[in-house]
Amino acid sequence: MYYNNDWLYNNLCAKDSSDFDIDPISGENCFIISNNINNRFMIEKTVNKLITSGFKYFFIFGEYANLWEELIYSISKEENHIEVEVSKLDLMKLAYDLGVNISFKDNSVNYLISDDEYLTEYIIEDLDDILNENTLFTASDWKKFRDGYEFTYHDKDAIISIGEELMIGFLGNEKMFSYTDKGINAGILDGKSFAVIWIENFII
Repeated sequence: MYYNNDWLYNNLCAKDSSDFDIDPISGENCFIISNNINNRFMIEKTVNKLITSGFKYFFIFGEYANLWEELIYSISKEENHIEVEVSKLDLMKLAYDLGVNISFKDNSVNYLISDDEYLTEYIIEDLDDILNENTLFTASDWKKFRDGYEFTYHDKDAIISIGEELMIGFLGNEKMFSYTDKGINAGILDGKSFAVIWIENFII
């Protein structure tokens, strides 16, 4: 399905574009999938439009995420409140972060723009599963992880915290992962992964 500024939820609008030549809505949080377009001039033009439209937070996924980050910071250097997160691989984090914003930030407007309509559809399907709690973690769980979630396993204190990177492990022996799915499935908690421990101990 090709999205053309379609409102999928009360606070999520989606736009597919083959060239990023868009007229954006106004909002606060912009999620970008950039896998195909690397035209610096076109991206710069779009960044200017997005910042003018009020967007302060950007999550950029895909091959050209770093180019977007560079241009956003370059163009917004007079702005003090611009925040950018980037990942070339972490599609899981993109979907869950969208789920948290939709569920817990009712008054914020989220805008998903993409130059890859197949990935857009994949994200929307994942998002639907997250919001309907048909996934390993709920949006509420993810919000806890974003805030830093401490737990006990084998009588030892441990933590999972998701920011630019995922930090996970027993306190004092935490490890960092740039890719969320890899981190939660790594067997670093007495030989078990956080995903397995979550299933065994925290899902009722």
